[in-house]
Amino acid sequence: MRNIKKSDISVALLISTYNNSNYLDQVFRSIFRQSVKPNEIVIAEDGKDPETFALITAFRKQRDIPIMHVRQEDLGFRKSLILNKAVKKITADYIIEIDGDIILNSFFVEDHLRFCNPGIFIQGGRVLIGADKTAEILKGASININFFTAGIKNRINTLRSLFSAKLFSSSTTFLSRSRGCNMAYWKADYIKINGYNNDFIGWGLEDSEFSQRLINAGIRKKKIKGAAICYHLDHEIYSRTNFINNTILFDKTFNEKTFYSTNGYKEAQYIK
Repeated sequence: MRNIKKSDISVALLISTYNNSNYLDQVFRSIFRQSVKPNEIVIAEDGKDPETFALITAFRKQRDIPIMHVRQEDLGFRKSLILNKAVKKITADYIIEIDGDIILNSFFVEDHLRFCNPGIFIQGGRVLIGADKTAEILKGASININFFTAGIKNRINTLRSLFSAKLFSSSTTFLSRSRGCNMAYWKADYIKINGYNNDFIGWGLEDSEFSQRLINAGIRKKKIKGAAICYHLDHEIYSRTNFINNTILFDKTFNEKTFYSTNGYKEAQYIK
């Protein structure tokens, strides 16, 4: 991998979603205007929504990028499990992970590939879109968002500057904040730590625990500012009912400095 040319890297866009075809439609709109297209798209659906299935089927007919759809029964929030199942379908070298409520800047994939390197994983930022603006976009308004767009928060994150990104982005072994809505890593590193931890049930810290195990395995985190820009559509907050249990799982990984999940990628194929 150390001698691989970036032009030769195959990339998969991994998208987690749950009963939100209207939002996923906007995600697709942004994917197909990318300056560099992904080699494959994999949808990890934590449920079996007929509208999501119909949307994906329609886009498959319109585009020549392979779109794979992996889904499971809706038995509550099981994002870690469905991501592990979905990654089994990925043939690409490099995975860019987003959520199904994220609109991509047109240089999003290009920027991720620009900054990828062996031995690191990337954490990007996001721009928050307010409820009113989200409603407009869901009704068909433009998804061309910039610094002056009304109805957005933390608008400084809209500014794309490759110079700033190179200047202020650095790798670290300190986790800080981690979000799966804008993250990228090598598939080989994913397999090395056995992917996400299936023991995470319900919302909260599954992304952070995954990232901490990458760090524990010697893979440095690179936080990108000024590139790989994306925009988060507003939605209701997920239930936090299992957050305490998830915190215990994260703390165990952090304190014991473990990197391999004993219930992860390999085990996912046996779980319904």
